[in-house]
Amino acid sequence: MMPKEKKFLLLTATILLATAVLLLSGCSNSRAPVASANGRIIPIRLSEGEQQVLATVGVDGMGRYFAFRISLPKVGLPMKENRYAHYWVDYYQNGKDKKIVDGETSLGNESNEGRISLALFNSDPATNTQDWLISCGNGLTQVRVPAMSGALASASTNGTDIVENKPVILTLMVGNESFARMIPQTAFGGGSALEDLIDQNKWVYVFHLELTNKAPFSAENAPRVSKTKEP
Repeated sequence: MMPKEKKFLLLTATILLATAVLLLSGCSNSRAPVASANGRIIPIRLSEGEQQVLATVGVDGMGRYFAFRISLPKVGLPMKENRYAHYWVDYYQNGKDKKIVDGETSLGNESNEGRISLALFNSDPATNTQDWLISCGNGLTQVRVPAMSGALASASTNGTDIVENKPVILTLMVGNESFARMIPQTAFGGGSALEDLIDQNKWVYVFHLELTNKAPFSAENAPRVSKTKEP
């Protein structure tokens, strides 16, 4: 296959996947979170049909697509103010930490609800990397991150309160060369449970989200994502 043909096929696959991710993150029929002063974030459970949509564009819905619905805090974030989301991924290899994704976007001020999703696809064994798509608010970002191999496991938070300027962990992914360890829900609270998980696994991804009412980037409020660092 000619290089131009490969490039065209990759671009086509990316567009199809991006469209599927945006549709699913906006249309999933999971129950809405209960409004509260602190806000609430819960995972979106995909239907069988939604999983089939992801499968057609190269994403396995079980363990490779993570979506969440956010009930934004009412206190400290009046409707006249924009809401902003800061999201990042910490990558641990043999206990050494490296931030491989660091992005921000505006959630607007039209409603008290937001969404964020993460899709994994397109592994490249030659470079030991993998493409990720992160959808947050109305933005969609594609990044290339170090890939894990061997036995893998993943889990999302079952639901948590979310307050302004206090980061929460949405998703944990771990890997070892021979077997995958269970991920306890206690690890989503950080502290010693998360430290133990990092110590017990060769590779760990930690997907974070933080809400704020202060624009963390330029006055134009344009989303940004840092360049991915190689391991």
